[in-house]
Amino acid sequence: MRMIVRQQIIFKKSRLDIPLLLFLIAQTASTFFSIHPRTSFFGYYSRFHGGLLSTVAYSLIYWTLVNNLNSKQLKALLFTTTFSAVGVGLYALPERLFGVSLSCLILTNKAGTDCWIQDVQARVFATLGQPNWLAALLSMLLPIQIYFLLHPPKISQLIKLPATLKQIIDSLLFRRFLWLSGVVACMIALLFTQSRSGLLGFAAAMLFFTLGRFISIKKLKLRANAFLLCLLAGLVGLTFVVGTDFLPSINQYVNLDFFHLSQTQTTQQSSPDNSLSLKTQDAIDQGILISPSEDIRYVVWQGALNVWQRYPWLGSGPETFGYSYYLDRPLEHNLLSEWDFLYNKAHNEFLNLLANTGVIGLSSYLILMGACFFIVVKEAKVFSSNLDSRRSFNRSQVDMFLAFGASLVSFNATNFWGFSTVSVTIVWTLIMSYLGARHQKINHKLPHSQTISKSNSLQTLQSPPRNNNLSLEKEKSFKKRLGFFSYTTILCLFLVAFHLLFSLVTIWQADYHFAMGEALSDSNRYSKAIEYLQRAVLLSPKEAIFYDELANAYASAAVEFYEIEDVEAVEQFAQLAIEASDQALELNPHHFYLHQARASLFSKLSQVDDKYLEEARQTFITTSTLSPNHPKPIYHRALIEWIQDDIDQAIISLKKAIELKPNYHNARYNLGQIYESRNECDLAKEQYQYILDNIIPNDPNLLNKIEELEC
Repeated sequence: MRMIVRQQIIFKKSRLDIPLLLFLIAQTASTFFSIHPRTSFFGYYSRFHGGLLSTVAYSLIYWTLVNNLNSKQLKALLFTTTFSAVGVGLYALPERLFGVSLSCLILTNKAGTDCWIQDVQARVFATLGQPNWLAALLSMLLPIQIYFLLHPPKISQLIKLPATLKQIIDSLLFRRFLWLSGVVACMIALLFTQSRSGLLGFAAAMLFFTLGRFISIKKLKLRANAFLLCLLAGLVGLTFVVGTDFLPSINQYVNLDFFHLSQTQTTQQSSPDNSLSLKTQDAIDQGILISPSEDIRYVVWQGALNVWQRYPWLGSGPETFGYSYYLDRPLEHNLLSEWDFLYNKAHNEFLNLLANTGVIGLSSYLILMGACFFIVVKEAKVFSSNLDSRRSFNRSQVDMFLAFGASLVSFNATNFWGFSTVSVTIVWTLIMSYLGARHQKINHKLPHSQTISKSNSLQTLQSPPRNNNLSLEKEKSFKKRLGFFSYTTILCLFLVAFHLLFSLVTIWQADYHFAMGEALSDSNRYSKAIEYLQRAVLLSPKEAIFYDELANAYASAAVEFYEIEDVEAVEQFAQLAIEASDQALELNPHHFYLHQARASLFSKLSQVDDKYLEEARQTFITTSTLSPNHPKPIYHRALIEWIQDDIDQAIISLKKAIELKPNYHNARYNLGQIYESRNECDLAKEQYQYILDNIIPNDPNLLNKIEELEC
């Protein structure tokens, strides 16, 4: 709009233009050669983050802010973003302290946390949906909050105050108390997330901020940093008071709970038959031993490297890790407690980029991030060199750039142990925007700076400063010059914007109908579920998982009609189920779980006609080729072979599944049953005994079976 009104191209150069453009080009090239371009463009369904479209959106946000807002306005935007983190932190506190989630109160009118599947009281997540995501956001914004604590803006500049209150509220003591309260609230919320990556990210951020401050302030270092050191000491003390998952609180030390817990863990490792808490004992009896997160990450990281070796230069495509990983899935994954989970992220942003976009994509990301740090360090150095001339202003600028650098350190640290989400990427984009716009302002406003005014030629490369607004007469002349073509262009711009917004509404409607159909299908209301899922398909006809869920609803409806002996309806819905499944695989042939769902579909349809049983077996064979190290398709194929009385082949398949996953309880139990049915008592007892010794100790069912075996 501004360019149309002014009838000129408005673009202000910044140091991040070329790095950001390189990253955008790398993402585009990777999308073009992706194994599934639709996913790479839109992003993995339900996330819609990390695909080319989101990268374009973040890039446009950056260039829009840099070209239309000045540094003061961008700082105000960062201020409101940082202040909103206080609200998020306060939102999380009742979840842990009182077991009350405001979300549950709003949605169900019940005070509690039962509306969430996750144990939100044990690990809070406020409005972010997952503890690590909340921790990543808070650890990234806390350094900027601390900057505002060190240099609190006057409240009267933000809101109008009565003259009687202005002096009190604008006092430095009150302003610092206000920001200190916010920092404490966010720090407690961060501790309540029990997120190791978040705490490590915040620790790394504060180390960067503190060391940078000591280096920049050459004189009176201890006196100048006394307030910061006291604050850090207070936050460390707060950490000991609250406690974390890996650092017990003072209360645990006093009550010896920590020492008792350590002793229990030691004895648990030595013998599974010790007297443990009921919850722990039940977990052991059921064979549910949760794998440490570091073990899970190590295996998934190895899989990401395997994917990169297969697609070294441009990767498998942005956001396609959930497809490419299964072909290169490490064998060790089968020994983890989360062996059958869907992994659509590498849980390491750098390895995720390497697997999805190859060496070119990761290199472009590192160049962009390196450029951000370069500007942070250089501008902090510029202002620190002039601390004596304008001490208060320059110290504030030094701290601001150090806070930005600390936020970026936290961003990368949490991403190393996880992956980026929309909220933290938006904060990163805002910081990049300030770095770009601030550098431009410094070029024009501080021409006497040693590092900026090296040559007049550099000044000529920059666009005119933003605050040199056109005069009123020039603005009037612009309006006079606007003719039919200009107004038509503006109208077209509005139509394009309306179309894009309407497309978002359509996507939301499709997702709503899909979610409703999925919920109705889970509650066995298949006819109603089919109606919602058909609407979802009409609104978004290229979304594979919509067709997959619709196929499942059709198949379930066919089984229902079979029970009431409506043969014609059975045949009709069975055919519709197969056609919907065909469409799902046509839209996304690389998704392992779509193939597995198709095999399960034929298994369900085999209840109405035995002819589908062989189709199910063949589909499980095809599914195994997509993930050779995954034991589940092989196990289900063995069950079908057992039903088909192909006992010898069923034994071979079960042994293969057990070879891939030695602690596969179901496979060993069914193999034991087959041996038992063939009167091979010793072989059956061997399988049952293995389960007792290594998977589910003291299982009464297995103990009785072994006693009943006559061998």
